[in-house]
Amino acid sequence: MRQSLIPSRTRPEGRTRLRDGLAIAALIISSGLIALTGLPGRSDARSEELAAVFPPWTSSSEAAASSLAAGMRVLRSGALPFVMIVAAGEDEAVRPAGALLLLRLEGLAGCLSGGGAA
Repeated sequence: MRQSLIPSRTRPEGRTRLRDGLAIAALIISSGLIALTGLPGRSDARSEELAAVFPPWTSSSEAAASSLAAGMRVLRSGALPFVMIVAAGEDEAVRPAGALLLLRLEGLAGCLSGGGAA
């Protein structure tokens, strides 16, 4: 059996790349979770304004229709077409079908609200 004079570095490099990739993935996931913990949570208050955040490909009219179907009052559109500013009806706030998030506007009014009337 013949031995090579050039040491092979494929295994340590592969392990280093895997370790670096896992560290980057862990950093991305943990920073996302930290950001989510800073968002206002779900509200049980019935008269409070909420932001219903839909997927970016959802049109403003689809977001409004879905919010109305969930029994919410649509107050206005948000800063982006897929964000609806709503108020819960008589019942407890229920996330509209297709909405990714239902957030209280407390502290987020400048980010999610704005735009014209719906």
